[in-house]
Formats: sequence, C-alpha cells, structure tokens
Amino acid sequence: MDILFSLFLFFAPLIEKPPAESACDSYVIGFRGLNRAFDQRAFDRYADLRVSCSLVYDYAEVAEAVSFVDYIQEPYELYGYSAGAVTIGQILPQVSRLPEYVITVGALSSVNVDFSRYGIHFDNYFDASGRSSRSPGRYIPGVAHDRIQAYVNRFYK
Repeated sequence: MDILFSLFLFFAPLIEKPPAESACDSYVIGFRGLNRAFDQRAFDRYADLRVSCSLVYDYAEVAEAVSFVDYIQEPYELYGYSAGAVTIGQILPQVSRLPEYVITVGALSSVNVDFSRYGIHFDNYFDASGRSSRSPGRYIPGVAHDRIQAYVNRFYK
C-alpha cells in the first residue's frame, strides 16, 4: 500500500490538469417580452447552437444591456422575443459597436424590426401577432406566440 501511495505522489504532478474555465468567445444577448414572457429553454438551446454564452434581460433593461455590450470585447448577437424586439431597436443606436447578427421572434406587426439601415445581418420570425408587419421576415402560420421560440430553433437554424 505504501508503494502505491508513493507512486501516486511521484506521478501526480505529471497528470495533466483540465484547462481553467475560459472566458466566453461570443455572446447571445436575449430580451424577454412583457411580463417576463420568454421561453428560457428555447433561448438556451439557441445559444448552444450558436456556441455562445448567453445573457437575458427584461425588455426595459436597455441601459444595462448597452453597458454590458460596451464593456465586452467579444462578438455578440441580439435576440428579441415579442416586446424584446422593441428593445433591440432602442439598443442599436446607443452601442459603441454593432452586433454580428440580430434575430427577433414573435414581434408585433406594429414594431419596426427592419435593421437594414445598420448594415447588419438579421432575421425576423413572425407569428399571428406580426402577420401584417412591413418589416422583412418570415411569417409562420399556426404556431402559438408562446411556442414560436422553440419552433424557430427546430425549423430555422
């Protein structure tokens, strides 16, 4: 037994240790809808598919999100669900650098989610609440507002 313990002490320093947790290489920053409406599970899945760290704000937390974006150096994307799509329109003119991509899911038809003036890539996915939107995007019939986030993950990657 003493021999085994001695061998362990001898070889322990030679065993490679796992690397320390590294900082995020990129972020997906999400914005909830009214009354904190948000499918967190679908959003987490989306961020995993993007291989990004994720962070979620309420739709009214514009200043906090702008501060975070201006603090980080890594690339980031914005994700707005329902009323959170409005937040993206408020954030873009305030940040010191633009996101690499923007996605809105379930925006109301009255919300302008045409971000082409910023020269960034974006996609909008509308349910019945956004059917008559003048903004570019894809209308998805027959999907409930509270299920559209998961639907978009499954069918539009």
